[in-house]
Amino acid sequence: MIKTLQLKHPLRHFPPSRERPKIRPERPKAMTFILGMRCLGGVIIGADTEVNTDVSKHRESKIRRSSWNDDAPFFFTYTSNNLLFTEDAMNRLGKVIKKAGQHKCVDAVRGECRLIAAENTDKELSLILSIKLGQIWNLFQIHNDVVAEVPKATDGSGYYHANRIMQEFYDPRMPLSQAALLAVYLLKVAKDNAPGVGGPSEILLLRDYGGWEKMHHAHVEDIEKAFEHLESGLRGLILDYVDWGLRDEFFDKKLSDFSDKLRRYRKHIGRLREQQAQDENLGD
Repeated sequence: MIKTLQLKHPLRHFPPSRERPKIRPERPKAMTFILGMRCLGGVIIGADTEVNTDVSKHRESKIRRSSWNDDAPFFFTYTSNNLLFTEDAMNRLGKVIKKAGQHKCVDAVRGECRLIAAENTDKELSLILSIKLGQIWNLFQIHNDVVAEVPKATDGSGYYHANRIMQEFYDPRMPLSQAALLAVYLLKVAKDNAPGVGGPSEILLLRDYGGWEKMHHAHVEDIEKAFEHLESGLRGLILDYVDWGLRDEFFDKKLSDFSDKLRRYRKHIGRLREQQAQDENLGD
């Protein structure tokens, strides 16, 4: 005979609504995409340039920099659902960095962020801070009162589309030039898929033991077109690759055609870039 197990207290899979903890809803991410990567030789920062308001849409840089002559030169890359608040916070943090100098500026930023968060409990601060300490660029992510040194950072509505790709491709040992190409692709993915992310991509290369430079807009556009060319060909090959009913010679032919197409396009872009460089030299 099977005995029935008697429980003193019946099981409840879900607690009554009065017992459920109150969870603070997550604020929607700002309609933008920003990124930062610490890599071999420096730091890459980037952002889209589309700004959306209730009544208009325009283009504007989302990267703010200090005077290059400062003791600790720095850049802020920002997202915001409240631009006036974010601008004020960046001004406050910039003054703190300039006053504290290299050796104390990080602690000073942490202290000021705690003050800003305490004074503005209804607002959200989200920044990527790149700051040169000594000869090395350092990368920090700021979220309200938390300031953390990070190897990489992303934020904004484009995060949901581009962050997974960053996790797969990013390597802290990758050279600065290669990280810049990854930044172009991440911004392209965000602009193609996330609402409110658009405009020309702005990407800066911050070099250890040196200065900084901005990727030329035409160069960024060429790379974006090349990625689009690659993606359009891959879409067909992905399904062909797992189609076991497709004869090998047909798949080999498609693969060869795709490879030839990429090679021709790569050479075409290379010739265009050589011509652009010659034109710029003549202009100088």
